[in-house]
Amino acid sequence: QYWSLIAFKVAITAAMLIVGVILLVGSEPQLNIGQFVAAEIVILTVIASVEKFIVNLDKVYDVLTATQKLDYVTEAETEKNGTIVLQDNTKPISVKFDNVTFGYQANQQVLRQLNLTVNAGEKVAIMGLSGSGRSSLLRLLTGAYLEFEGKIFIADVPIHNYQLASLRNATGILLNQQDIFNGSLLNNITMGCTSTQLSDVTELARTLGFDDYLAHAPNGFETILDPTGARMSKNDKQRILLLRALVGKHSLLLLEEPIKDLQPDEQQRVTNFLLQKTESTVIVTTDNAEFAKQFNKVVILKDGAVVGAGHWNEVSWLFNK
Repeated sequence: QYWSLIAFKVAITAAMLIVGVILLVGSEPQLNIGQFVAAEIVILTVIASVEKFIVNLDKVYDVLTATQKLDYVTEAETEKNGTIVLQDNTKPISVKFDNVTFGYQANQQVLRQLNLTVNAGEKVAIMGLSGSGRSSLLRLLTGAYLEFEGKIFIADVPIHNYQLASLRNATGILLNQQDIFNGSLLNNITMGCTSTQLSDVTELARTLGFDDYLAHAPNGFETILDPTGARMSKNDKQRILLLRALVGKHSLLLLEEPIKDLQPDEQQRVTNFLLQKTESTVIVTTDNAEFAKQFNKVVILKDGAVVGAGHWNEVSWLFNK
């Protein structure tokens, strides 16, 4: 559109000048020099107005885009909140899926009549091929999607009954959709939570083997990170997201591929930390068989349903089936 308007301006200017010259210097002149100059001044003034419109065309689209984004926010569906507050973050909680069917679109089911029980304090690894519903299972437990068939119980209470803020405060969450935002390293870890102490962050980093990374950050915890983790390695990004999910006290940990992109020694440290975390129920998704076999229970998903659950030796044959 910009270049079309430029071409239009050039064409109109050239045409007017040519016509004016013809009328001025033809065999029978119809314009004198004063009329020619006056006409061209008027034409150039009009063209200058068109040029101002061309130059500001990007601002018009900025306004249209901003209006559309505001419309997305104002028209977004409000989350439904219950009244029950999940207060105690120091004890593990149980999770139960009772005949749950869910899809992001009405005609595309991701989970199909899924039944699964995770006892308080259990360490469970969810495995399955891409599209089996592993990620969706975790997202349902965050309360992000409440339009599903069946029942989901957390600590024997239907998930719809909880105040979502209290549920998420008691849950450590690492999902593939999460990202780094433009802000300090500390804010990216704590997410602005004032109850999280710096000593909690440094102790956790030492336990997971991330303290060397923090020590070599250019400005320490005040290092400003780029949006979406630009100019940052996958390894460093995963460290920050893990610290964000694990810092503080949580009754439930929901982690998607937690050891992905970490160094081998860091992977083992993270594994040990999760398995020894007695105050939390831990549910992870993974494709890593060596990682999964260390958990109390391994659940195999296929086409949105549980096809096997038990120790790794009991269900491993189902993983690649």
